[in-house]
Amino acid sequence: MGQFISILIILIIALFPTGLVFCFLVDRRDIRKFGSGNIGGTNVGRVYKSIYGAGVGRIYGTAVILIDTLKAAFIISFIETLNIATDLGPNQLFSLKIGVGILVILINIFNPILKFKAGKGIATGLGVLIGLDPKIAALAFLAFILMLTVHKFNRDDVFKASITGSVAAFACSIALGAPILEIVFLFIFIPFVIYSHRDNIDKYKKLLKKPLT
Repeated sequence: MGQFISILIILIIALFPTGLVFCFLVDRRDIRKFGSGNIGGTNVGRVYKSIYGAGVGRIYGTAVILIDTLKAAFIISFIETLNIATDLGPNQLFSLKIGVGILVILINIFNPILKFKAGKGIATGLGVLIGLDPKIAALAFLAFILMLTVHKFNRDDVFKASITGSVAAFACSIALGAPILEIVFLFIFIPFVIYSHRDNIDKYKKLLKKPLT
């Protein structure tokens, strides 16, 4: 029974639509009807910036990103408390964490309770990585921040920072000799990041094609 409750807790946390609930609590707003329609922190920040100003938008967007990150990190850490985990060796436990991590990311991108539409999986992916390998997570986040700094923290360029962070995580995992399963996981995560930001990438391509005036 305890095992079932633990798994249920993991599913409830993974399925919890942070941005949607957060915005509803703030002003009864359905964030899916504004901006890009995404419930992630970037869209939340962009929408509330246009309504209440840059300061409020930054705080709200950051709050959603932080909660999504902590959710995923908690889930990965919580796995160690499951009864099944006590019977696993270190390698098997790590494999279980990666498997659950992939599931959590997929749920964040394709949330079944939101008609398979939700966030972009970036904050969730960072949270999973924190649970798996904090050092790689820190380096990936640093690369993300550096790219945002180059673009003066323009929210329209978050997709570039997200892709940079995911590629940096993969590269650092190789350079630091991370377990092969972790390297494979981070390699697979890159296409998910690109897929999640496909609309932003298409807009950027169109912008580049526009003739200079």
